[in-house]
Amino acid sequence: MSHMHQFSGAMAVVLIAAGVARAEIVAGDPVIVPFDGALATIEYLGEEADYTGDLYFLGWGEEIAVIEWATSTDNTGLGQWLANNHNSDIGDTMLLEGTFSAGDVLHFAYNVTEVTDPPDGIATYRTDDRDEGYLHLAWDFETGDFVVEDLPFYESDFDYNDAQFRITFEAIPAPAVLALLGLGGLVSTRRRR
Repeated sequence: MSHMHQFSGAMAVVLIAAGVARAEIVAGDPVIVPFDGALATIEYLGEEADYTGDLYFLGWGEEIAVIEWATSTDNTGLGQWLANNHNSDIGDTMLLEGTFSAGDVLHFAYNVTEVTDPPDGIATYRTDDRDEGYLHLAWDFETGDFVVEDLPFYESDFDYNDAQFRITFEAIPAPAVLALLGLGGLVSTRRRR
């Protein structure tokens, strides 16, 4: 399946993270759910950053707007907390709140909480922020890699390795499929008798 999207202001970058060259990822491209009845999981892959930050799931909706907000899990009001780039363990996974439909756009925020050179860099970058914030987050729909650049662009190294995640989608069976599977189990049980 090919996803080619043209979004105003999107910036193509070649990402190098964890010493491995990544395919070309377009910073600012939205995370789009590929099919109906999807559950989404995010896995923490690592970081190479001096700054500390938290990733949040804001909710889902359209390219530039959150329509269904995730429940806030702390006092930031940024939705479902997912990971901290310095305190989470590599391999930690979180199930995103909700069941999604094909074409839904998932929105995230990266909240920089500690910097080495205050106050420059204290910021919250959001995928629904069309000024600059969304360009700090990049997603590769082929691999599911979701990466963060935590420095303000005027001092950025543009390496997008400050927090690294992978988003995966899993289909949940529709109720009709579950019913058919249940009937199939009953039929096979009756045949054995």
